[in-house]
Amino acid sequence: MEVTNLTKNIKVEVNIHRLGWTNKNAYKVEGKVLDQHGRSHFEINGRWNEVLSLKNVSTGRDEEVFRA
Repeated sequence: MEVTNLTKNIKVEVNIHRLGWTNKNAYKVEGKVLDQHGRSHFEINGRWNEVLSLKNVSTGRDEEVFRA
């Protein structure tokens, strides 16, 4: 999925993994926040039924942004 802020031309690309034969990727979410030049500034990682974290690429700081 791709979400774009048309005013600032900031893009968020999110991949919600499918549930397969195993539960390895169940509820898994990955993504990144890109600026108008396509450079990644943040990474999204976690599971939508547990916790999602946002990592600042430049500082390496990881912050929890959602907990179910």
